[in-house]
Amino acid sequence: MTPTPLTPAEIEEERKINNRRVAFLDAKIAALSVQLKQQLMKNLAKTAANGVKMLSDRLVQWKIHPPSDKTEHIAVCILPSSEMPIINGRVASGVAWPTQGAIGVINHLIFAPKEVQRSVVIHECLHLVYPHLQQKLSQQPKIRMGILEDYPEDHHVEEEWVRKLEARVCGSINKLEYWELAVEEFGDNWKPAYEKFKMLKSSKG
Repeated sequence: MTPTPLTPAEIEEERKINNRRVAFLDAKIAALSVQLKQQLMKNLAKTAANGVKMLSDRLVQWKIHPPSDKTEHIAVCILPSSEMPIINGRVASGVAWPTQGAIGVINHLIFAPKEVQRSVVIHECLHLVYPHLQQKLSQQPKIRMGILEDYPEDHHVEEEWVRKLEARVCGSINKLEYWELAVEEFGDNWKPAYEKFKMLKSSKG
């Protein structure tokens, strides 16, 4: 069954919800002590580095990317929401800079589970890998509705390829989406909802 595209009113409501979550997490970061913020940022940077290494190993193992390419040396920058790109009015959680061999992730992820942090990092790293593989991608993938709605046409194939390979590395559950949804609905008490969302998705296959 083909998903029904969102109406303009539904898109606007999603943007408002996104903005409320961004403001909520920005306020939580602003309320942290300097010492705790530094520790959480350090933890995120460590998880990000582990995610980059994990992806590098998988790409070599699957012969998707040449071993000579130093994927594990990708630089990861942690940025505030004010420095992240806006996609259809929503603040992005990650961004890739292929020409610089670097990615950026939003600092809100200091509050997220490690599996969410890794999935965002791996997703953005795959955007760096994609330009080197275009000539090897022979099949035109079926583009999912969310990509058709949120991205320009010339980005459709890349985003679909990246998400498929992200799922291969991290699992088919969209962990970032469920974490953001749990925060939007339950604020600081997001953990039980996040686990429930994952469990419901897993039970549906």
